[in-house]
Amino acid sequence: MAPTIYSVFYHSPDGFLVCRTDFDNLEEAENFLQTKLFIFDGAEFHFMLKDGRFLVKGEPRERTEKFYAESMRYAVEIPAKEINKSS
Repeated sequence: MAPTIYSVFYHSPDGFLVCRTDFDNLEEAENFLQTKLFIFDGAEFHFMLKDGRFLVKGEPRERTEKFYAESMRYAVEIPAKEINKSS
């Protein structure tokens, strides 16, 4: 069985990019929403998906499998380890 991945989708602090950061567990993903990136830098949370298919939290523009698949494909992936370096 493949590991569960939680993907957080958000606008970058400059508002230009839609980004995605993946986590191995829900607690890490929830804690990410309380980091400097969101609280001080101004990143805007949109929604969180479990395994790229199931809505966990947030308000996506659409609640369809097609929208979730396109979000997974086109959002700029920012690895969690890269964000932690800058926080």
